[in-house]
Amino acid sequence: MPEDDDDRPKYLIDLALGLSTRYSKIGTVSDIEDAVHIAYQGLGMTPNDHPDRPKYLSFLRSLFNKKYLRLGVLSDLEKAIQLAREALNMSPNDEPSSSALFLINLGIHSIIGS
Repeated sequence: MPEDDDDRPKYLIDLALGLSTRYSKIGTVSDIEDAVHIAYQGLGMTPNDHPDRPKYLSFLRSLFNKKYLRLGVLSDLEKAIQLAREALNMSPNDEPSSSALFLINLGIHSIIGS
């Protein structure tokens, strides 16, 4: 697939999801690390005003959370919280369910970190 294909970010996120699922089943750390790297690529190719960007941010947040829970590296937890906040700030005000979900995720990560 060409680097400039409009669908490339979606496929990168899908690949990261597959790696994350395999990590959840097998537990190979390189899978979650690869998933983070690939999801970052997909997010980096997604314009700030793209409607899927908050979902991609939340997904990347979940990857950092998994990584934190496995390795205990505080910077991974901090990154998860940062991404949750960014996703919340991008969430449309007319979609209260999305905002509520982002707030719940942010609260969970704040509790885990304390």
